[in-house]
Amino acid sequence: MKQNNVDPFSANGRAKMLRELAKITDIQTAKKAQKLFNELIQSYGLSHLFE
Repeated sequence: MKQNNVDPFSANGRAKMLRELAKITDIQTAKKAQKLFNELIQSYGLSHLFE
């Protein structure tokens, strides 16, 4: 995230971030990262900040 200008608060930004992660690692890792990110958002009650 430090190297790319990606807005993690927008759906498009998160999708771009996960596509880049999939290129670096693999699609399964990107899907796990997305699931973890969504779980963190929900557990802290921050879903109102994300589109």
